[in-house]
Amino acid sequence: MFSPEPPDHHDPRHAPVAPRHAAGLTTNHPAGPAAFPAGGSGGTLPGPAAHGLAGGASQPVVADAPGWPPAAPTGRYDTIATRPPSTYRFGDEPARTRRQWPRFADELFRLAHDGAKLFVDRDLAAVGLACAVLAELVATDHLAVGQDRLVVIGRQPPPDALAHTIAEQVAGEPESLPVEDWLRYLSGDIYDQVAKRMVMAGDLVEVTRARLFGRSRTVYQPADNNAAYWSCARLATAARRGQSLLEQGHVNPFTSVFDDFDRVLVGLCLSTGVYQRVFAGTPQHVITQLADVGQRSRAPIPELLGALDRLVGGAVLIRA
Repeated sequence: MFSPEPPDHHDPRHAPVAPRHAAGLTTNHPAGPAAFPAGGSGGTLPGPAAHGLAGGASQPVVADAPGWPPAAPTGRYDTIATRPPSTYRFGDEPARTRRQWPRFADELFRLAHDGAKLFVDRDLAAVGLACAVLAELVATDHLAVGQDRLVVIGRQPPPDALAHTIAEQVAGEPESLPVEDWLRYLSGDIYDQVAKRMVMAGDLVEVTRARLFGRSRTVYQPADNNAAYWSCARLATAARRGQSLLEQGHVNPFTSVFDDFDRVLVGLCLSTGVYQRVFAGTPQHVITQLADVGQRSRAPIPELLGALDRLVGGAVLIRA
């Protein structure tokens, strides 16, 4: 459980030169993902509206634009609009992971853990993972954000099973809902869903630990510690390279040292407090510069990050 805290002027989300994080502070958001009903991304469970988590007036779930939708295909996705395929690519991420799907959530999961130990509050990690999975769908042109609401634009089902389940849930809602409602809802069980996806991919090992008192506990350990640490080392190295360029007088050096894929990860790290592990020892003025990196991601990912900031507010709880 997390709750709002007074602004911390040493936190990059409140720095005056980082408008996205400064604007993200709010004092009237819900108590936190732990207070939300669980079961966000599982099977045929109803979406946020069925749990009373939808706020504001509803709008059509399918994007409404000239020329949309084209002739509808048959099958499960026959009510979903589409748009021309994007030429956007996430740097060299497919070669890096040997997968075509941009698994932002898997990378954030690695960054948020040191071995099996979670670095930030689990509720905070969960809402960040929910945002990361939505970013996967947005980046691959299956979902979009319009007026702070999540809309379906992709005709074909995602090839990733977890993303497919979430896309079906969004498509199954009769009206579009705010991004923050989806973040609240999906955070209920997204942590375990992402972990199981990584177990299936061979990146994590599920371990059950017995307790002297109470029920046993399941934890997820990296299958390869070196591979697990690579994500953290890659971002930290890029930040140091950007810091060197900054000291040499370059303007906005961090836009060149991070590729498109890692810009999204930097934004997720800053919004969830994971940056304190990834960029440990980095000077505060560099952290402040990094706060703008996620904003330079392809639209509408900055809107997702903004919704995450509004939901989290000033509540970044770092475990000792």
